Formats: sequence, structure tokens, C-alpha cells
Amino acid sequence: MRRLLWDLSHKEFSISDHYYFSKLQNYLRKWGIEFQEKGEPLSLERLSRYDILVFCYPEKYFSLRERRVVRRFMEKGGKTI
Repeated sequence: MRRLLWDLSHKEFSISDHYYFSKLQNYLRKWGIEFQEKGEPLSLERLSRYDILVFCYPEKYFSLRERRVVRRFMEKGGKTI
């Protein structure tokens, strides 16, 4: 089963917003993709539990450390949307 993390730590839109993302939630469930949304800071330890990382219109800048974490996540095969 693939695991998707919907990031909320940069003031992104939430996947739990029924108006915008209800169809996406239905498709993820249909395709067997487990998803969570979190507003915690990004870390390699946390991201290691996921296959896909989603940022939806982030409004807050990423720190240098966060950019490095995301780059390492992708270098290890993680997908970013």
C-alpha cells in the first residue's frame, strides 16, 4: 500500500476540505493509497514513513533545512507533488 502525506506545515490547502478535494479523497481510497495530513515540521524520520509528499499552494517559505530534507526524500525515491 502506498502512503501519501499531505503537508500542512506551510499553510497549504487541506485535503480534508470537502468542497475542493472530496473526489480526490475518493480516488485515493479506491486506488488503495493511504493518506494523512500533518502540520508538523518536515523531517527525514517523518518522511521515511511515506511514498508521496504533497504541497498544495504553500504560502510559507521553506527553510534551507526543509529544502534539504525534501531533496533527500526525493533522492531516496520519494515522490513530490
